[in-house]
Amino acid sequence: MELHVAVEVETPEEMMVNGYRNGYAQALFNILVNARDAFGESRTSDAKLKVRACKRDGKAVVTVTDNAGGIQEDNLEKIFDPFFTTKKSGEGTGIGLFMSKTMIEKNMGGSLTARNVAGCAEFCIEVREGFSKDSGWGEK
Repeated sequence: MELHVAVEVETPEEMMVNGYRNGYAQALFNILVNARDAFGESRTSDAKLKVRACKRDGKAVVTVTDNAGGIQEDNLEKIFDPFFTTKKSGEGTGIGLFMSKTMIEKNMGGSLTARNVAGCAEFCIEVREGFSKDSGWGEK
C-alpha cells in the first residue's frame, strides 16, 4: 500500500540535546515508525505528521503529532510496557516504545509521554538542553 503523509517540521530556534545522540535518534525513529503504521491501519486520507521542537524551562522539547485517530484510551497506560503491541502477531514486538522510554527517562533523565489531542496522537520528548555526552560537544 502506498502512503502519502504531509510532514510539517517546526523548529523556531536552535537546540542541543543533553544525552546520547544515538539513543535519542532511535527513540524519535520509533515514534515516527509507529505513526507510519498508524496511518496505514487507519487509512487516513489526509495523513499529517507534525514535528515541533522548542526550548522550555531549560529543556529541549520535541513533540510528534499524527492525525491517524489517536491511541485507544485503554491502551494509553500500556503503550510503554515491554512486549505490549496492538499489531498483529509477527508485525510488532512491543519493544520499540518501551526501549524509547527507558533511553529517554533512565539514561538521559528526561521524559517521554503520550496523549490524545483532538483525535490525534501526540508524543512528547523532554530532555535537558545542552551538550551531548557521547560527542563531547553537542549535536544540533
